[in-house]
Amino acid sequence: MVINPFPADRPRFLVSQRGTKILAISGYKFCVHYKNKMKTRWICSTHNSKGCKAMLFTFGNEILKIKNVHTHPPDAMQYKTHYSA
Repeated sequence: MVINPFPADRPRFLVSQRGTKILAISGYKFCVHYKNKMKTRWICSTHNSKGCKAMLFTFGNEILKIKNVHTHPPDAMQYKTHYSA
């Protein structure tokens, strides 16, 4: 079962200016924490700098589980290049 708590704001898979994969939802950015054969764990991009504990798991492009409680407001997104997972 796919859980998407933001039906009006679908997840977007992007590439940062440095070439890393980013998942953007509702103004928040997530980066890959680890990936195995079955799923990918994404953590908030401010995990290290602000201690944000928001995270999610995906299988392909589908969100399996999400903890979208952040310790900061959404960021202005400046990513422009899309990729397909």
